[in-house]
Amino acid sequence: MKVNKTKIKRILLIGLSNIGDAILTTPVVETLRRHFPQAHLALLIGPRAFCVFKHDRRIDRKIIYDKAICRKNKLGLINRLRQDRYDLVVDLRYTAFSMFLGARYHTWAFAKPPRGLTHMLDRHLWKLKSLGLNIDNRTGLSVEFTEDERDNVKQMFKRWQIKDTQTVIAVAPGARNMTKCWERQGYKELIERLTKQCRAKIIMVGDDQDKLLIDEISGQIKPVPLNASGKTSIGELALVLVKCRLLVSNDSAPMHLASAVNTPLISIFGPTDYRKYAPRGPQDILIRKELDCSPCEQSLCPKGTRECMKMISADEVFAACKKILDEKL
Repeated sequence: MKVNKTKIKRILLIGLSNIGDAILTTPVVETLRRHFPQAHLALLIGPRAFCVFKHDRRIDRKIIYDKAICRKNKLGLINRLRQDRYDLVVDLRYTAFSMFLGARYHTWAFAKPPRGLTHMLDRHLWKLKSLGLNIDNRTGLSVEFTEDERDNVKQMFKRWQIKDTQTVIAVAPGARNMTKCWERQGYKELIERLTKQCRAKIIMVGDDQDKLLIDEISGQIKPVPLNASGKTSIGELALVLVKCRLLVSNDSAPMHLASAVNTPLISIFGPTDYRKYAPRGPQDILIRKELDCSPCEQSLCPKGTRECMKMISADEVFAACKKILDEKL
């Protein structure tokens, strides 16, 4: 179904629910805005992921949609969206939503990308290609932030007494699902070595959900790392990562955020399929174990052993950090 651009005045983009997943869809927003600079662009987005687009000026309207709402409320939402008379609906959720909104053009719920197209960023953009839109001039991931957020981060670094000449490293030990997390002991040993051998300032980052984990790891380390978990907006966290030489992270929202601001990454993968989600920066280093059962893409380890994470040593993660730090000297 090739889109006639002259017919497109109103666009609805149906986005995703999790923060990291939503960051991977930001090139879709940029591509739509490039093709339809004058069109009204609305975004239907999950409540958790709303923060990714809160300050995005490319989007004219943001509609928060909780997929857990009852059937009655869901039908009510569909009726309201039908009344908005969208000309184009792009659904990144692979649902049947787009088929009920009466749009002249829409993506198809059951259309599958080519077999060789694995990474989610490419799969999202393929949705636009299936409508006849050119995706060759794609941009990278992006996140918007405000001047107030910039000032807040400046004040945060001032309180922490961090100098511009210091090596600052961010560590994100949490994840939406704990099965994706590297071992606590591994993070402890890594941070101790980065602090002592590289004289690095360590900033622990994450959201409110990660506080207990970060407190547990930090409580075993002297000197205690700086802690930004639960203290930043998504824009402020992006600005913190801009000031860091690198981020060490599981497959998580901070990992994708670091990609969006071009901060080098050490990404630790276990059950998640790295072919779908791994960062692609020129300095990024992926650490994983080649096991028969990994990636299993399960929320709980089928074997109950978490070998894919336990076999990753602090030595190899530290060596990867040193490689990036030495390249940037």
